[in-house]
Amino acid sequence: MLVGFLTLALLMFHATWAGSPSRSWIGVNGDPQVLIWFLQWSTYAWSHGLNPLLTHHINFPGGVNLMWNTAMPLPSLLLYPVTRWFGPTLSFNLLVTAGVAGSGWCAYLVISHHVKSTAAAVVGGLAYGSSQYVLGQAYGHLNLVFVLTPPLVLWLLDEILVRQRWSLLRGGVCLGVVVAAQLLISEEILASEALTGSIAAVLLLALYPREARSRWRRALGALVIAGATAGAIAAWPLATQFLGPGRIAGGRFQPPDVYVSDIWGFIVPTFVERLAPSSLRAVSSHFTGNGLEWNAYVGVPLLVAVGIVAVRGWRVPLVRVSALLAAALAVLSLGPHLHVEGHVTAIPLPWAAIHHVPIAEQLLPGRLMVHVDLLLALLLALFVDSAVMAGTGWARPASALLTVAVIASLFPRLPYPSTTPTVPAFFRDDGRRLPSGAVALVAPYANTPFNVDPMLWQVSARMRFRMPEGYYIGPDASGRPMVGPEIKTISMFMLQIEQGAPSPALDPQQRAQVVGDLASWRVNTVIVGPMKNQGVMVRFFESVLRSPPTMTGGVAVWPRIDVGS
Repeated sequence: MLVGFLTLALLMFHATWAGSPSRSWIGVNGDPQVLIWFLQWSTYAWSHGLNPLLTHHINFPGGVNLMWNTAMPLPSLLLYPVTRWFGPTLSFNLLVTAGVAGSGWCAYLVISHHVKSTAAAVVGGLAYGSSQYVLGQAYGHLNLVFVLTPPLVLWLLDEILVRQRWSLLRGGVCLGVVVAAQLLISEEILASEALTGSIAAVLLLALYPREARSRWRRALGALVIAGATAGAIAAWPLATQFLGPGRIAGGRFQPPDVYVSDIWGFIVPTFVERLAPSSLRAVSSHFTGNGLEWNAYVGVPLLVAVGIVAVRGWRVPLVRVSALLAAALAVLSLGPHLHVEGHVTAIPLPWAAIHHVPIAEQLLPGRLMVHVDLLLALLLALFVDSAVMAGTGWARPASALLTVAVIASLFPRLPYPSTTPTVPAFFRDDGRRLPSGAVALVAPYANTPFNVDPMLWQVSARMRFRMPEGYYIGPDASGRPMVGPEIKTISMFMLQIEQGAPSPALDPQQRAQVVGDLASWRVNTVIVGPMKNQGVMVRFFESVLRSPPTMTGGVAVWPRIDVGS
């Protein structure tokens, strides 16, 4: 069955795999380049005996603590041979494909324990693997599309909290290994799993108090073992994150009322779905956040199927708990205030009561939909099992037609995006021959997902040089999170030029500040690559460095600068 899910994923990403998967990547520009950089860094670090969780190749000389970023240390390590011999872009494509296929397959495996027919489990796996969340995040967020563990956590919690057929040690160790693995893939997904599991436990306690009283000691014992197991496996990464350099003292990464589910988002498709007429895409285009984060869509057919199975099977504990848990998470995904077609109302919602809690404050509410999608996939499988496979009379073909409608409503828009970057020849040739220990300031100035090409160029140069710039999350002067390095005088001028400003006429004081910035960064090489206003940027550095560049391989380069001149 895994082969079937993998085949479907390969067909969906055909545009990339049929082209040049070692150069082009699945998805769009922006975050993929950063994740490709993380894959390359991990391989470079292991090859050179460096700590893969810390780096000084961006934000030099201060460095970056990658445990506060989306570095995905576990997948990076597993793909080490591929990245080293075939490059990080191929590893990225393998992980996206495996993430989509593996997520659907894991859902299939778990759902198959609750249904009689294989067909029902397959439909559930397809619904999860082709959900709005999975296919939307696959446009650029590799760390978030790799959601194999939510089905596994659901299965293990069912064993630990409800069925209790396993020994304490077996259940606890298995859950601990899965938790540690998810921590090394995406801590945000792990936090949302913890929130989902907590709500599920409260529901079980409230709905079935007698059964809960007879099971809580055994469940608690298994959870303690799980915590100890996960802590032992993840001790080094966690110590690096919270005790190492570049750690963040606290504070929110993202605003709480932007990346949320819009009330219309549950039934209005986005650009991700094939069956999304322009009139409906015009509605979803007004949702807050960005297209990769419009995770709410489940579609009317799926809601109808789930409603039917919920009404008919309300007395069944699995159906009742799954439906209530999905509803609770969907409400939480709406964020602190109700959004209606992109308009943020003043109507408060339950998330407002918890979004200041230390762990919850780092969650983007809209991303809770991954767990809603999983629960709805389970309920859909139960619908198929009871109404389609075991139905009679007219109900059976009608239910089958509804199931087809569910799959059709989730079918993705194809061809799926594929991006091929333009890398100047310099970074594939001369850039790899820069002096060992070179520190290069590269224009455009990399500090947001919209201008991260220099990080990809650094990958093409096989990490030969370090940069004082980069797109990453790190602490500001007070220890709160900020994106990219602190803006200095020189980076301010560079960013202004990128936005179309003319080359500034530097007075002696300004030039001294710019030269001082270069000295503080220990820059000994300056490179101006392809960019908007490239000629203006070159003239700016000519005035700063008082020398012309060498034009080679599509870039302007000052290979050995003397910032004291």
